Amino acid sequence: MANNLLKELKIFALEQKILQDILDFFSEFEKKIKKIDNLTFLMEFERNFFSFLKKINLDNKKVTAFLKKYFFSLISEKKLAISKKNLLDLDLLIKNKIKDPYFFNLFKNRGMLHIFTTELEHIFHFFHQFNFEFLQGYEIDDKKYNFTYLNVPDYHPSTLSNDTFYLNNQYLLRSHCTNLSFRALKEKKNKKAEHKIFSFGKVYRNDKNDLTHSHQFFQIDVCWGAKDISVGTLKWFLTKFLKYYFENENLEIKFRSSYFPFTEPSFEVDLLCFNCQGKGCNVCNNSGYIELLGSGIFADNVLKYAKFNPKNYYILAFGIGLERLIMVKYGIKNIHQFYYDYQKRIH
Repeated sequence: MANNLLKELKIFALEQKILQDILDFFSEFEKKIKKIDNLTFLMEFERNFFSFLKKINLDNKKVTAFLKKYFFSLISEKKLAISKKNLLDLDLLIKNKIKDPYFFNLFKNRGMLHIFTTELEHIFHFFHQFNFEFLQGYEIDDKKYNFTYLNVPDYHPSTLSNDTFYLNNQYLLRSHCTNLSFRALKEKKNKKAEHKIFSFGKVYRNDKNDLTHSHQFFQIDVCWGAKDISVGTLKWFLTKFLKYYFENENLEIKFRSSYFPFTEPSFEVDLLCFNCQGKGCNVCNNSGYIELLGSGIFADNVLKYAKFNPKNYYILAFGIGLERLIMVKYGIKNIHQFYYDYQKRIH
C-alpha cells in the first residue's frame, strides 16, 4: 500500500520532509489497523489522523482532500472486514451452541457500542465531507471564554450560579462547547481564510433533572467562517445536515427568529412534530413543531474578540445537545435512559 500511496503523492510535488512524514504515518497506521478487531478502536485512529493533518499544516487543499479520501477508504475496508467477521462468528456460535440453554442469555448480554458512539460516527461522517476540524477539551474554563468573549454580559441570567456550576470566581464547568470553538478561531493566524470548526463533548448546567433535562449532557458546536458566509449559507447547511442525520429528504424544517447574545441574527430551528404531523399535541405543546436547536451568525463583538474584522468576515454557528437529536430521531422520552445500564431503551 505504501508504494501505491507514494506514486499517488508524487503528482503533488510535496516537500521531501512532508512527503516522508505522510508515508511514515500511513505505514505505521496500516501496521496497527491490521491488529484491530473491534469497531470501537477505529474512532481513535480518526482522531489521530486529524491531529496529524493539523501537525503537518498542509496548505494544499487537494492534497488534504486526497489524504482524507485515502484514509477513510482504509477505515471503510476495515469496518467492512470486522462486520463480516462478526457475522461469521455469530453464525458459528449459533451452529455450535444452539443446544446450550445458556447460550442466548450469554449472547444477549454481550457488549456493544453505545448509541452516542454510533450516532456521533454518523454525524462525523457528514462533517468530514466538508473538511471540518474536530476538537475536544476545556471542560473547565475561564469565565471569559464561556461568557465574556461570546458577548454574554455579566447580568445575563445564564452567568448566575443557579444556572452555571462555578469552581471559584474565575473558573467554571463550561455550559456549552462554543468556548472551544472560540479558542480555536482566536488562535487562527490567517484571519481572512476559511475556517471550519466542529467541537464536541460534555457540558454542564445547573438544571433540575427531569425527562428532558440533565445537569450534564453532550453537545456539538459548529462554526464555519469565511468572507462570503450568509444567512442563506446557514439555512442551506443546517437543512442539508438535518436531512442527512434524520435520513429524510422530505424533512420539514422551520427557521424562527430568536435572540442569543453571541449571534445576530439568531434563529431557533424547529422540526415538524413526528407525533401529530403539525396538528398539535402534548409532545410539541400544541405548536405542531418540535424545538431542536439554536443558530445564527456570530455577533460583531464575538468576531472582534477573536480578532476577525466584522466588516468583511462572517461566521455561522449552531449548537445542539446530542441527546436531543437522538431523542427526536428515535422517539426516546427520558434523557436519563442514556446514562443508565438499561439496554432495552436503545438497542
